[in-house]
Amino acid sequence: MDKIEQKVQDARALFQQRKVEEAEVLLQEALSENPHHPGAHHGLGLIFLTRGDSSNALPHFQEAQRLNPSDPAPVRAIASLWRLQGQPQKAVQFLEGVLIRFPILATPIMMMDLAELYAVTGQNERLTDLLARLEQGIKMEPALALALGELWKELGDHQQIERLATSIEQADGGVAAALLGSAASIRGDHESAIAYHENAVSLSPGIWHSHAALASLLVSKDLSRANHHAAPPPPP
Repeated sequence: MDKIEQKVQDARALFQQRKVEEAEVLLQEALSENPHHPGAHHGLGLIFLTRGDSSNALPHFQEAQRLNPSDPAPVRAIASLWRLQGQPQKAVQFLEGVLIRFPILATPIMMMDLAELYAVTGQNERLTDLLARLEQGIKMEPALALALGELWKELGDHQQIERLATSIEQADGGVAAALLGSAASIRGDHESAIAYHENAVSLSPGIWHSHAALASLLVSKDLSRANHHAAPPPPP
């Protein structure tokens, strides 16, 4: 590992330890020696972002992406920044363009980012098509199933959520129950939704999705039960 790369690695470690100023010094030194180091630009982008300075963060992420276009991290950061700045359509155009030029970046997590942007911008036909392609082309895992369920919920499609629950039931009964709770909520069957989410929590206490859903569903029925689910501890 050369001296510049070592500085970038050390800066990353300092950043993770919340020693932001020290990390920034190392990254600035690295860029003074090599202005074209993508990792140093990405690191500075993160530092500016933690300070709420998106106007200075964006150029560093863009330079990191230009220098290393196969790295998904700056791509996701740029799309997220456009969305946070109230320009989700610009984020869609950027992400679609990147995925056309660099198909290797079309990972499940990147496609989920795009799906969320379609939901935010109301592009329901594209969202429906993308969700269907995602389910066909990847190995379904519980966390991904929950995320997909939330997007189908945006479309109000309880049948797709029920189908998703069936596909994941053997792998994770808790996630399947959570999905069926979401489907029941869409149908307006709140009693069934409560029962499904309570079953999800009993099977898998770490499903924060169901804790939140229960807090919302129970608040008008039984405040003491709702309080039990209102603020679960964050996942480790």
